[in-house]
Amino acid sequence: MGPANGSWSTAENWDTEIIPGSGTTVIIPTGSIVNVTSASNAGSIQLQGNAVLNIFAHLNTGGASTFAAGTTVNWHVNNLIGGGTITNNGTINLVSASNKGFSGGTTINNNGTVNFDGTGSLVMSNSLLANLASGVINFNTDAGITFASSTSELVSNAGTINKTTASTA
Repeated sequence: MGPANGSWSTAENWDTEIIPGSGTTVIIPTGSIVNVTSASNAGSIQLQGNAVLNIFAHLNTGGASTFAAGTTVNWHVNNLIGGGTITNNGTINLVSASNKGFSGGTTINNNGTVNFDGTGSLVMSNSLLANLASGVINFNTDAGITFASSTSELVSNAGTINKTTASTA
């Protein structure tokens, strides 16, 4: 079980008093706010209730992860990697001017909302962003999605994609 609040990389914040590793199922319960401020690993991540996960560093997760309805991920910088599948039923906010990336066979299945609120782009490499029937992607800035040189990046859409602001020159 994860911390009620605080840094991912502080052992005392976890019920096991051990920083999660690549085989650990991380559960971040309702009411928690967790900050990833240094490169971190998890086997899988389960965000529950109204939990908030703030990503400021690389986060490697190789297993099936779920962000429940009502949860928020604020992705400021760096990468989600590891080849796992992340099912988003909550909200993922891509904030800041820094590019964010996901790679290594990572899949994001979006049933919730993905907001592009910063000017940094989402850079995909060997990965899939699937916006499912109930999913919404909002481009609230001129940020975009770019693809690395690999041929296995894909964005699929069965939901809604909105562009809410126009460029001004």
